[in-house]
Amino acid sequence: MMKVISGDTNLTALEIYGLEIQLRMSLTSAQDTFMLHKQSMIDEIQLEGGLRSLRNLFGFPVLRAMWNSSRHTYSPEFVECFDDHTKNVPLHEPVDSLERLRIGLGDLQSVASK
Repeated sequence: MMKVISGDTNLTALEIYGLEIQLRMSLTSAQDTFMLHKQSMIDEIQLEGGLRSLRNLFGFPVLRAMWNSSRHTYSPEFVECFDDHTKNVPLHEPVDSLERLRIGLGDLQSVASK
């Protein structure tokens, strides 16, 4: 995931396999949430919460490409719902996770010193 977040697309076959498994688990969970919502077993807030984190993941080009090649393995209703929820998600710029953490820590220090 660190490579994906940083925008690196030079992945090994093992890294791709690991990402595919992680994505499959996330999407299977989202599909379960979708089906529970469809059966009125969970409300809109729970459905939206489940889809929100996936929308963030789909800003990463590698993960979006993986979805495009695996979408046929999910229920057509879920694919339609998921596509509706992710069609306008812009692609992320590469993220420097260490710099983002440093900024966050700096923000905490400035709040604590007030």
